[in-house]
Amino acid sequence: MSAGAGYLNYYTKESLNNQYWKLNGATVGFQWGISGEYKFSKNWGIGVDFSMITGILKEARIDENGSKSTYIYEDGSEEGLGQLRLSTGLRYYF
Repeated sequence: MSAGAGYLNYYTKESLNNQYWKLNGATVGFQWGISGEYKFSKNWGIGVDFSMITGILKEARIDENGSKSTYIYEDGSEEGLGQLRLSTGLRYYF
């Protein structure tokens, strides 16, 4: 099992009909994870890992066609950031 907290950055570039903008924001992010492994022979094992990263973006910097501004989300309309990850693997032991 694992848990952690740290810096979480969000950055995206978009374009539509000759309109270009960038959105950038940062917040505190949290990570949780659980993993396990089963060794099915002397030299081989199989493992699985499930983890989640989450954060809430309360303000963002916007650069729209060179015009820069800061957008502050109203209470209840914050941007949720998150990622779920499921990994499996095969391991060889020397």
